[in-house]
Amino acid sequence: MAMKAEAEKGPLARRKLDHRLVVVIGLALAGLMVSLAWVGWIGSDDARHISGALGWYEQFPYLPQHHGEFRHFIALPAALSFALFGISDVSAVLPILVYFFALIAVTLHEMNRRVDGATALLSVVLLVSLSIFAVRATVAYSDIAEAAFVLISLWCFLRCCERPEGRVAWLLLAGVLAGAGWLTRETTAALLLFYGLLFLAGFGMPRRLYWIMAIGFFIPVFADALYFWIVAGSPLHRYTEIFLARSGFSGMRPQAGELFNDIGNVQLHPLFDPLLALLVNHEVGLIFYLTPLVAWGLWKDKQLSPSVRSLGLLLLGFAVLWFLVTSFAVTRYHPRYFTVSGYAVALAAAIWFARSLYPRRPRICLGLAALVMAVGTAGIYLENRNPIFGARTLSQLAAASETAIHSDPETYRRGHLLLLGEGALSQASPKAPDPGALFLYNPNRVSNKPDHCAFRPANDWDVIEIVREDPKLIGLVVRGLGLEGLLHPSIGRRLLQPNAPVTLYRVGEESACRD
Repeated sequence: MAMKAEAEKGPLARRKLDHRLVVVIGLALAGLMVSLAWVGWIGSDDARHISGALGWYEQFPYLPQHHGEFRHFIALPAALSFALFGISDVSAVLPILVYFFALIAVTLHEMNRRVDGATALLSVVLLVSLSIFAVRATVAYSDIAEAAFVLISLWCFLRCCERPEGRVAWLLLAGVLAGAGWLTRETTAALLLFYGLLFLAGFGMPRRLYWIMAIGFFIPVFADALYFWIVAGSPLHRYTEIFLARSGFSGMRPQAGELFNDIGNVQLHPLFDPLLALLVNHEVGLIFYLTPLVAWGLWKDKQLSPSVRSLGLLLLGFAVLWFLVTSFAVTRYHPRYFTVSGYAVALAAAIWFARSLYPRRPRICLGLAALVMAVGTAGIYLENRNPIFGARTLSQLAAASETAIHSDPETYRRGHLLLLGEGALSQASPKAPDPGALFLYNPNRVSNKPDHCAFRPANDWDVIEIVREDPKLIGLVVRGLGLEGLLHPSIGRRLLQPNAPVTLYRVGEESACRD
């Protein structure tokens, strides 16, 4: 008996070591891709979250003023990050990075445990080759945070479906995470609907145990309501403010003569636009083209382990449900709103590649997987990873200047956190410049509208410095081959010069405004 115990102990220890190795390799790959895809602060939707973080950082208790500030699981950790590491775009993004790596670690653990190490690593490689993961993990948006809460909740739930021990604790955790996801963004309703459908089907466990998840869900939701009841006088303060803000949102605004609309999607018809956002977009590559292939392959492959096959099909079902609910719930189809669908399809695809297609058609499998990863990585490379080039330039120049540098209000707004971190807020101004002042002209933010005339240079303004962004290698190649004339203008700008040069002027007596 002693020998048998020792013989069994060896493989178990070896498997545990292999498991740790899988997690370490997967996290290292994710870290590498994130470092290559780094963006940081961009002063867009992230500004709303960081505005809340600065509010919590400067005072307690804090009453959020905008719907983005109500996302406590982004704002509060960012406030803590500011307190520990100072104000910067890195400390602003740090909580999102924590959520991202937590999700990657859980994914590696669960896929390795349920399938195998190779499939777990392939899952992560597919994920981090997508811009919606690698790039969005470096911006303080809500997508990665919501995805982490939703998907880790789902993994906790699935764990309860196969193991009766410790169910109460895991189900409570699954519910709490779902509640955190709901407080982060209301598209988490798709997860709640998914759990509701599984409840009706009696999936995985007796229906009465599902109510434990419901209790967990209401723990953060009720805590949030209690806080606003005390501070704002209404437990529904969050929802009244959010719905008021949402009512002011408009749909996608087409731009005449443009292939892409104002959020970068190809536009055709409202009925097809959600699907086009996933099929014709560099942020998601080819991953969603695999959905029917993966679904058919897993459905027909009866040789797969039933548990592995059902996991893949369950993930695909959840991906489709998330897509449908989100398409109905939002009016602007950012691909990042479908991050959860992308995750689920990528994992199902990894199962199909590694366990179904590779044993039968290894060359086709390797070629197809390489194509998907190459296209996704190319999308990361082509991403404009410095969308606030002008604002970053303003921050750097202001920090080194002895006199204030003026710029347009939008450039100033987008550079606000950077200026704050540099201690140069007083060295920059969004006001129209007076003669003799320094002015940074950012054509990326100043239009030809009459109300922008005060922020356009006049003929007698003296050029002090022109700052250009380093061109992408592919842009140099396209220009060198003389192919730029063959590109659609929208695509050409993305490849050749995502950001126009900015110019520092000494303001003259003339003005671009005309009476």
